[in-house]
Amino acid sequence: MAEKKLNTKRLDAERGPARLGDGNGLYLVVRKPAKGETYGTKSWSFVWIRQGHRREIGLGGYPAVSLKAARVKAAEVRSQIANGLDPVAEREKIVPESFGDVADLVLIDLGKTWKHPKHG
Repeated sequence: MAEKKLNTKRLDAERGPARLGDGNGLYLVVRKPAKGETYGTKSWSFVWIRQGHRREIGLGGYPAVSLKAARVKAAEVRSQIANGLDPVAEREKIVPESFGDVADLVLIDLGKTWKHPKHG
């Protein structure tokens, strides 16, 4: 596994436009700042090659998705690829039927970060 290259200090300081690699296909894409803005928007992207074609999937915006969380999501995508799955197609299979379904998905995803360290 390639050495991880990014850290939060560097991510926070980047103004854009830029594409910063963390290794093994994980990138932070920093867009050009809008007029009057100091920093451009930042989002995570995972890039891989499948059957000779470049594929890319978004993993969320920074800082809402932290560097640590982006690395975890990238590892999940790598696992899907290793198992012969297409991460983009797998994501498209998840179609919530109602607002309640969407809320449940959000609570499950965010709930992982709501635990107090004392309680594990």
